[in-house]
Amino acid sequence: MGPKSFVANSLQPSTTTVLLVDDRKGNLLALAAVLEPLQAQLVSVSSGREALKFLINHSDSCALILLDVQMPDLDGFETATLIRQRARTRNTPIIFVTAIAREESNILKGYANGAVDYVVKPFDPDILLAKARVFVEAHQRVQLVKAAATLKLAEAEQRERALNTAAEDAAEQLRTRQRDDMELLSEAIPQLAWIADPDGAIYWFNQRWYEYTGSTLAQMTGWGWTEVQHPDQVAEVTARYKQALAFGQIWEDTSQLRGKDGSYRWFLARAMPVRDSEGEVTRWFGTNTDITEQRKTEFDLLLASRRVTDFIGILSHELRNPLGPIRTSLAILLAEADRSIRHGEAVSVIARQVDHLGRLVDDLLDVTRISHDKIELKRSAVDLAAIGATTAEDYRFLFVSRGIELSIERPGQPIWVNADPLRITQVIGNLLHNAARFTLQGGRVALEVTDTTDPHLIVRDNGIGVEAEHLPELFEPFNQSSRSRTYTQGGLGIGLSVVKSLIELQGGTVRASSGGIGQGFEVTITLPRSPAPAPETAQNRHPWQKRPRSILLIEDNRDAAETLGMFLQMDGHAVRIAFDGEEGVRKAIEQAPEIVICDLGLPLLDGFGVARALRLRSELAGTFLVALSGFAQAHDKEQALAAGFDVHLAKPADLDELQQVVARGFGAAQPVALAS
Repeated sequence: MGPKSFVANSLQPSTTTVLLVDDRKGNLLALAAVLEPLQAQLVSVSSGREALKFLINHSDSCALILLDVQMPDLDGFETATLIRQRARTRNTPIIFVTAIAREESNILKGYANGAVDYVVKPFDPDILLAKARVFVEAHQRVQLVKAAATLKLAEAEQRERALNTAAEDAAEQLRTRQRDDMELLSEAIPQLAWIADPDGAIYWFNQRWYEYTGSTLAQMTGWGWTEVQHPDQVAEVTARYKQALAFGQIWEDTSQLRGKDGSYRWFLARAMPVRDSEGEVTRWFGTNTDITEQRKTEFDLLLASRRVTDFIGILSHELRNPLGPIRTSLAILLAEADRSIRHGEAVSVIARQVDHLGRLVDDLLDVTRISHDKIELKRSAVDLAAIGATTAEDYRFLFVSRGIELSIERPGQPIWVNADPLRITQVIGNLLHNAARFTLQGGRVALEVTDTTDPHLIVRDNGIGVEAEHLPELFEPFNQSSRSRTYTQGGLGIGLSVVKSLIELQGGTVRASSGGIGQGFEVTITLPRSPAPAPETAQNRHPWQKRPRSILLIEDNRDAAETLGMFLQMDGHAVRIAFDGEEGVRKAIEQAPEIVICDLGLPLLDGFGVARALRLRSELAGTFLVALSGFAQAHDKEQALAAGFDVHLAKPADLDELQQVVARGFGAAQPVALAS
């Protein structure tokens, strides 16, 4: 039978009707054509108000409502809400038929307004017809039951109650259909999914949940799901879930769930509240997404990073060991008065290469310290102009040897900044060394310090330059940019990375610029200004004086031990040598030395054990213990001081610093603090 416009009181009470609601006549005709095979009267109306008017008198005959969403005056969602508010139409099935995109928010809004389905145009006519037929036939069955009950009102009370129960069951089936589509959607997704009541008790799980956990609904319903949570996490997970329930907030958590084989996997749990038109939570929809492989990948990456860091630390230690005897031997050669020209040139080459190796090792160590937040800063008021000029003069030999002009521009007055002087010296040295690497013979490098609001130190060159797109890469650790590959002068690609990190740790900034290939390169650092320091008084000075000491040197590397011993003897000290920890302890007990210089990585008894053993001897209470080791990271220093050492020096030892420690270390009551 064809479509019919709504006419009041034009239907017989026993007629089964399907109400079509759409403001477009063409859509109504199309729906009527699709549903024509139904054994029902099709009633078409063009607005929500007409639909409500029809239902006032014909709610009992209406088996199904096909409702458009976008309509003038009352839209589909508002019309559905009003239909649900009337007792006689509360259970009438509603299918939204709309052109609105299938977005989760629209679908959930439709279900929250009582829809049993949400069909997006264009739709499959056969599917829509099949869905409509289910509700029409169900309605007709209900109508038959009601008719039979009316005819047999005179029968026994028991039969009357049975018929009423059947009617109530049919009505409950209609209400249950409102959840069917969400459950169908939940079965289609790859995650474990579940639905809970407003209080958080779960009453439905998708099949994937049962397949993974090996459980049943009877075991899991309510709060039974906590049984598959990891016992170490269940209390915290439950507490956070209940907190989200209390505030009606989206819940997100990460925890482990037990599978049917007894193993645990990591899942990301997420639940969102589904609300009605008044904003009240009607249920919760949740999912659990397996993230085990993602976590494993993240852990593997972290482990790999730690291995790289550990390798760098070990590499730095191994590089420091041979540098020690080389540097000491160099100092001995420099002390010799009778030297030929070739001898002097060779010594200069060795000195420069040892300094270069030392810088590489220090940069490697700084990369690991920075990545673990272990950089030690001793900030004070520093004259940036003076420290810049002094450092540049120290590096002048490098530019002279390469035929590069070095100029220094600085104000006549001090420029005080708040910084660590040793770290600022390191930064300036790295910038100058970098400029020398990429400036050709005959080129120019300038260091300029400007007295601005935030003081600037600039190092610029007229060297090979760099493309603008590669500028950010220069500050990445171990970066070997195109300019490094095309004009290799050595280096690990970490100098500028260390510069950036050290300056930013001290509240400053670093900026690089270049005009492009062949246009030179410029780096500008800024540092926070500091008030001028108070003038130094005589009480602040420490008049340490050199005098001969009795020294015990404990070092298993014979070359390092003999060369360092020779250097100390040339400085006027009485030196004895032990090549392992046990021998060192025996010699210290036999003849108590004023100073013990001890490696940490020793055979038989390591340096920590040596320090602890010596600190137990009352006759050695005044002995000054110096740790000298290639293990020079922050935790190595902390362990050394905890074991009883007074000071920790990194290999290769700065011989000036070692002489200072020997001169001031004797009889010191407190550990000596030196910059890292």
